[in-house]
Amino acid sequence: MRARRGIFVGLIAAFCLLFTLPAGAVTLKDPRLSVDFPEDYIIITRDTVKKNIAYVEHIGHSSDSFLRFMTADSVVLYAATANNADQFQIKVSDSDFSGSVYDLSTLSEADLALTAEALTAQFSGEGALLFADWVTANEVSYYRIATKNGDAQHPYCTVQYITIANGSYYVFAYYNSTAALSDENAALMDRVMGTFRFERRTLSGIDRATSMFQTVLVVTGIVVLAVIAVVIIITFVRDANDSFRRRERVEMTIKRRSRRN
Repeated sequence: MRARRGIFVGLIAAFCLLFTLPAGAVTLKDPRLSVDFPEDYIIITRDTVKKNIAYVEHIGHSSDSFLRFMTADSVVLYAATANNADQFQIKVSDSDFSGSVYDLSTLSEADLALTAEALTAQFSGEGALLFADWVTANEVSYYRIATKNGDAQHPYCTVQYITIANGSYYVFAYYNSTAALSDENAALMDRVMGTFRFERRTLSGIDRATSMFQTVLVVTGIVVLAVIAVVIIITFVRDANDSFRRRERVEMTIKRRSRRN
């Protein structure tokens, strides 16, 4: 019975590999990003969940539940080994905080320290913090947080590379189903992270947007002033006419009284 079960599981795994996207270089259009995974990794995007239903069901999901998971966790790209022991997730999300920061590269050292505290509190979750530091990859600064999660029977480690750009969080996360990270794990993370790139709107783009916003404000101000001027003129003309009519009535009254006398 066990032998049959083992053969059955093996057939499922083989079947999964036949119906998954080929691993390697991956490019997304929305959001615009690219990354290169090892050849033995299975890659899933939100658009390819149903195409990868064999693997999705193999790891305990339906196509709907896996898509809900990706949407709820802001996952735009999921890559894992056939046994799901090693896993990468790329997440892109927005918040009031990321919108206010807009781009980590514009922050001062003091602001970066405050941002690190906020990111640690937000992304470390319930796991035990292993380390947290700043790293640079492809000229982008990332705040890296490593945590140990799970329990004694099912431990796993998580390493998240977090940056803020374009007013959004870009999170490159690595999950490993072991109690500790090995040098081999670290080398894998560095190798894949070194290929991760995403489109960034430059500061000149921000300046253009700011200039456009200022132009809109100026035009709006001119329109408002013009409306106010028209209202004032109309009011002045109306008051002048009323005053002229009152003066005419007074003069007519005086003339009538003079005639009577």
